[in-house]
Amino acid sequence: MTRGSGHDEDANYSEDPSVYSNNLDRIARKIAGMVVDLPKPIIELGSGPMGVIAFGTTEWSLREAFAEMENVPSYMRLRSFPFHESVREFIQDCETVVVIEQNQQGQMASLLRMEFPDLAPRIESRTYYGGLPLSAKFVSDAILNCREVEAR
Repeated sequence: MTRGSGHDEDANYSEDPSVYSNNLDRIARKIAGMVVDLPKPIIELGSGPMGVIAFGTTEWSLREAFAEMENVPSYMRLRSFPFHESVREFIQDCETVVVIEQNQQGQMASLLRMEFPDLAPRIESRTYYGGLPLSAKFVSDAILNCREVEAR
């Protein structure tokens, strides 16, 4: 059994469902409004219709993979959530977007699909979760495999 309790905007205890709903709505407005204060993603335009999205420590494996590529795709390094509007624009400008992640579930790709459901078919998840650091070879192979699918 759990309590359905919370606090109102003045921190007064309440079990009133409307107070609880109002509090969650207030928090949602704060989160939506903070996007303008969060760091924008870093975008580098490349060649071709494909884009790559990554974040955090995946940056360095991507840089190494890109250094070996002849045609480097457009690249976006996410730096915050909720997503800045330029994330939508980046995905719209690409036919396919490969999200490179170091986790089993592809959480960032899932967040992107939920946030931009109309663009979800463009988002491909490539996850590495082998316990070792992400390699440039994994990144290169992920991009190459998506390019081969696009060519068909």
